[in-house]
Amino acid sequence: MINTTNKCFKNLIIAQFGSPNGILGWIRVFSFTENKKNIFKYFPWYIQNKKKITHVQSWKDRNKYFVIKIENIQTRCMANTLKNCHIYINSNILPKLQNEDYYWKDIISCSIYNIQNQKLGIVTNLIKTPAHDVLVISNKSKNNIKVNKNILIPFIEKKIIKKVSIIEKTIIVDWNYNFE
Repeated sequence: MINTTNKCFKNLIIAQFGSPNGILGWIRVFSFTENKKNIFKYFPWYIQNKKKITHVQSWKDRNKYFVIKIENIQTRCMANTLKNCHIYINSNILPKLQNEDYYWKDIISCSIYNIQNQKLGIVTNLIKTPAHDVLVISNKSKNNIKVNKNILIPFIEKKIIKKVSIIEKTIIVDWNYNFE
């Protein structure tokens, strides 16, 4: 992640650079935002090597990725220096959500409890699948015994996900899990 002295700065990965495209400095970008084109609403971008990009000169939609042209990147070799680098933004620039809406970033590190009030673990990741999103829960220990297993729970609201409290950093699920 990007090192910064601003303690309010929260990094959020929104995309990743791919291979250069052509010889004039164009490069592929794979968006991680739900609406892929939203990456062009969030500037400045920060790159792993601490470069700051304040705008994109031009971009083309290629369905699964974008091809972009960045100022001062004139050659394929220059574009290649960005290959596989993540693109970060300051999460404070994201639009404020209404009522009970939340971003995926808000769910990471929430504690997961089932409806019997057993702690299942902590959310470490989310996986997007065509059917539904999936919570990845890290379960490091149970009754002082090292279990170190990941639990995958489908993120199906009302049926499995009963309550999400971003303020309390907890999620209640209708899910039974055998720790043995």
